[in-house]
Amino acid sequence: MPVASVNIKVYQSVSMDKCTSKREENRARRRAAILSIAHQGFLDNGYAATSMSAIADKLGGSKTTLWSHFSSKEELFNAVVEDLVAKLENDLRDVLDVDRFSVEALRRLLIRLCARLMTPSAIGLTRLVIGEAGRFPEVGEVFFRNGITTLRARLLRFFEGGFPPARAGVLMELTMCAVQGFRFSSIVRGQALTNSEIETFVDCLLENLRIPADWADRAAAADSVSDNDADD
Repeated sequence: MPVASVNIKVYQSVSMDKCTSKREENRARRRAAILSIAHQGFLDNGYAATSMSAIADKLGGSKTTLWSHFSSKEELFNAVVEDLVAKLENDLRDVLDVDRFSVEALRRLLIRLCARLMTPSAIGLTRLVIGEAGRFPEVGEVFFRNGITTLRARLLRFFEGGFPPARAGVLMELTMCAVQGFRFSSIVRGQALTNSEIETFVDCLLENLRIPADWADRAAAADSVSDNDADD
């Protein structure tokens, strides 16, 4: 094959890759814009009063663009919740993904988790779900499945880094109940909690979880027994 033909084919291939990449970037930006507008619309007007047409109008351009990303309002709300959960996970990734559980890591995790759950957007979304779930059960189901269930699973995995499954499950349940109760008080009060209040709550929770001071030695001993059993 002539060199000129090879060069043309390579150029065409590179050009097509660049066009595809550009289209994907534009689509991702448009999707992010839709989620931002929808999130604010749901918070300001509620689930029932937020229409796909209103979101499309704020987005600008053709309504076909919105429908090409999301086929229904429920699907769009689902994506909004997933986006918020993903941002929460990313914010907590360095403490959730540690190799081994530690009390210090748990304290950092809980302080950051509480602070993130107390942001105006997170509080607003929870109020929206509480207000709308009675009339629109799918709203509560999406929030529970993509929000609470995901958080429970991540927290359980974190505790399993230092405790047997049964004990890890108990610690996860106690922690989730405490955090949700603490957060509910903030929602009812209608005012943001201070960093000092969050730290006081977390320290009180850690004290009452009654994690043994020698938990690390116990975990190491359990690992040793497990290794010996495997060798046998």
